[in-house]
Amino acid sequence: MATRKKNGKGSDVLPRLMFVLSLCTLSAAGGMAIWATQTFPYALVNNAVSELEKWFPRHVLDEDERISRDLGESNLNEIRYHEYGVRLHDRQNTSPGATLLTSFWKESGWKPGVKLVDIDGNTLHRWDVSARSIWPLRDFPLGTYVHGAYLLPNGDIIANIEYAGLVRLNACSEVVWKSPFVSHHSVFRDHNGHFWVSGYRLIKEDNPRAGLFPPIKPPFAEELLIQVSADGRMVHMISLLKSLYNSPWRHLLWHYERIQGPAKLDILHLNDVESLSPELAQDFPTLDAGDIVFSSRSLNAIGILSPQGRVKWLLPGVFTLQHDPDFEAGGWITVFDNRDDWTRHKGDFLGGSRIRAVNPATNEVRDIYRSAPGRRFYTRAAGKHELLANGNRLITEAKAGRVFEISPQGRTVWEWIAEPYGKRGVFDVTEGSRYPAITREITDTWPCN
Repeated sequence: MATRKKNGKGSDVLPRLMFVLSLCTLSAAGGMAIWATQTFPYALVNNAVSELEKWFPRHVLDEDERISRDLGESNLNEIRYHEYGVRLHDRQNTSPGATLLTSFWKESGWKPGVKLVDIDGNTLHRWDVSARSIWPLRDFPLGTYVHGAYLLPNGDIIANIEYAGLVRLNACSEVVWKSPFVSHHSVFRDHNGHFWVSGYRLIKEDNPRAGLFPPIKPPFAEELLIQVSADGRMVHMISLLKSLYNSPWRHLLWHYERIQGPAKLDILHLNDVESLSPELAQDFPTLDAGDIVFSSRSLNAIGILSPQGRVKWLLPGVFTLQHDPDFEAGGWITVFDNRDDWTRHKGDFLGGSRIRAVNPATNEVRDIYRSAPGRRFYTRAAGKHELLANGNRLITEAKAGRVFEISPQGRTVWEWIAEPYGKRGVFDVTEGSRYPAITREITDTWPCN
């Protein structure tokens, strides 16, 4: 106090401070009003911010930082396996063939694509997949990735680009056809040679479908089961939301009221669609050839639809955020049970992921393979499994960047691990599937090899 009295300026400090605070408050209020009404100089400021956002990553960030920024944290994961490539544990008992993989690849500057490797991990072929190039009039992040893929004998692939669409590429990565609809997750080829994928349409307030499912209010995602021919024609489409809404399990849809934020749009999160072949149908007394199994991650449930969209069976509460239900011999449906326990990349709380089997005629459930000391595996999201011709099973530990093959006794006989992105992490590997008839002699005949 004595100091302020001595220089005579102390009495001016408080009024000046109040004046500055008033200016700040008025500026903030004015800025908010301009932003809300989009009046002058909103356009000038908005354009300046947009240009700065474009300039910053090009001129300030190095290449690694730009890639990380564009791809986003969700595609990069903690490094759990510090060796990469193929580790052969038992060549004699490994199921023969080439393995198709989807991830982000160093050879293409860590961009998304598809790769085919032999039993020793040698690259037989690679396809570059860019959503921006395939649909140039639509805006996609650099990290828009291939989730599921299916390889055809001539080197063409059917690639499901996550929440972008379905595309057929030839062996030179050139577009043969592309879908006009949005699709995501896996690709399944049925006994007719058609492909089943998960589709998606966002229903907003002005959409005629907005009022079809009261009390569900827009905006919301309407998940679709879509069948596509090998030449890209849509053959059949079923609204999963409509099927469940008109079923005895309608009440399960009300869980969306407890969801907050953008996830509230994602009522069902459909992540796999597969149809029952006539060959396997004889093992399922309560089902018919052509029935469709689906996985709803948001409902923690798998179910069966008729081709007309009637829900014939539903099983909630046995799996946690599961993926990839497969019809198998003996009347069983096997499922990749993620068991996401919110421990990020560890899975310590519930003990990791597992492969389970359920009989839809009896609802009997049994474990096929589960994480255990000495054979831990866990992926909180994504994941895939495939029963191989020799009885082994190929498992995709997506968030660990690992694909491994186990014997019927649960012994690892082969594994492939993605190369890490420096020390920053390892990218998702969302597809690992075996093609027993594909050899180097065949891939050498493909163009652009």
